[in-house]
Amino acid sequence: MIRLMPCLLTRKALHCLRTAKGAATTASPAADIILHNGNIITLNDAQPQASALAISGSRIVAIGDDTATNEWRGDHTRPIALQGKTVIPGLTNTHSHAIRGGQTGTFETYWYDSPSLKDALDKLRADANRRPHDQWVAVVGSWIPAQFAENRAPTVAELSHAL
Repeated sequence: MIRLMPCLLTRKALHCLRTAKGAATTASPAADIILHNGNIITLNDAQPQASALAISGSRIVAIGDDTATNEWRGDHTRPIALQGKTVIPGLTNTHSHAIRGGQTGTFETYWYDSPSLKDALDKLRADANRRPHDQWVAVVGSWIPAQFAENRAPTVAELSHAL
């Protein structure tokens, strides 16, 4: 058992050396995209801004100036000249009403700035009068009963009367 240990250790050491030698001679894979000549906000206190960014797959692999990203350029790398435009990586819009806006934007009425039920119902009436008689009118988002001087939601009778 003691004799086998040095042999196993030697094999392990040779494997590590072979792996290290291969890693040392292998170049970094090329980035898919390099953004350059821009204003890149990194959200990193140690390096708050950069002018170039290299992306490989879904990962940022280099950030800094053009020199920092040049080693990631390859034959199939897509360079994008930002022409001074700003990039803010890492932000995602997780709450968007784009679909609803496309579906209902032409018949929405907003009450977010109405101080009273009278004002809100007047807006509803005005919007309904601007549209064809058979078109929907909808009051959507950003209002609560407490915003109105009356401190309540409109009744069905009030809504019907406004229309």
